[in-house]
Amino acid sequence: MDTLCVKVYSNNQTGDCFAVGFRQFFGSSWIHAISKEYGMWDLMEYAQEGCDKMLSRMQQYARFMDEAYSEAQAYIMQTHLRQLTLHTCVMWKSQRDSRVKLEVFQDPDFGCMSGEWTVINVEKTDDLNWDWRVLMLYHRKAQDICWLDVDRLCVKFSKAPKEQLGDYGRFMDCEDEFCLNGNIFADLKSLPLKENITPSQHRVSGHWYQRKHDRVLASLSVQAFLELYKPLCLSFPMNDNIKTLLTSLSTRSTNEYLVTRVIQCPTDTRWPGSSTSTTPFCTFVKPFIWRRNAGADSVTEGWSGDETMGNQARVNDMDGMEL
Repeated sequence: MDTLCVKVYSNNQTGDCFAVGFRQFFGSSWIHAISKEYGMWDLMEYAQEGCDKMLSRMQQYARFMDEAYSEAQAYIMQTHLRQLTLHTCVMWKSQRDSRVKLEVFQDPDFGCMSGEWTVINVEKTDDLNWDWRVLMLYHRKAQDICWLDVDRLCVKFSKAPKEQLGDYGRFMDCEDEFCLNGNIFADLKSLPLKENITPSQHRVSGHWYQRKHDRVLASLSVQAFLELYKPLCLSFPMNDNIKTLLTSLSTRSTNEYLVTRVIQCPTDTRWPGSSTSTTPFCTFVKPFIWRRNAGADSVTEGWSGDETMGNQARVNDMDGMEL
């Protein structure tokens, strides 16, 4: 597959458009979105300009894709559309499955977008009609992170001595300080829902270090670690009950992050004066349905990698889309 496929979308009322291109570069698939105010531009000319730009930068785009975690089930990239409170959302499933889903929607929180690929946790993505309620966008905390194996799968955690499972809030101004606004389990008492949300328990071990008796070494870097006493991971069960709950809270929790995993450590009785049970690490995610509800109107389109078959670089499928 050596074809560059570019798809252009436009808004006739505002004069804005964006292009999504996808191709392979030495075996590495990449997808990228660019936007520009095209004014009186002909769509074919705009598509050709986008094609030329992507061809010149395909090595860079392929590197961005490689920098995303290979074990992730899906990836997402967001691009702000100029002069609009809209942005594109391109979701790419994996190298093994080239299916892509594109969405354009309103989002007042676009200022924190990095324009890079973000890892998301997805379940049940065997068809293009994915359940958007299960999508989780990880918060890319810049510091105070660690790696642990949870049920033999490597998971990245953030330092969180005060956060509890079910806490939700915001990271103000793209900073790492978490501002708590509430807790899902406390909200359950005031909601007319009868769902039983019982946290799941998971075995924890060190990612680069073997577990020794009751102690696990959390990897802070290749050479640095933190010793944890009898760590236990608690997480939300990803079932219909939690999906219903996230949907019910989507209006009041728009653009907020949720603590979906915590590492808990009991009191170490071997050390006199040891502190009580602690929560040293957690995982912050933004449920996609909470972000998606930031605006009223949304347009989605899905397509598969089959559209990219061919022998020459070309511009494909230029059409208009109402935003």
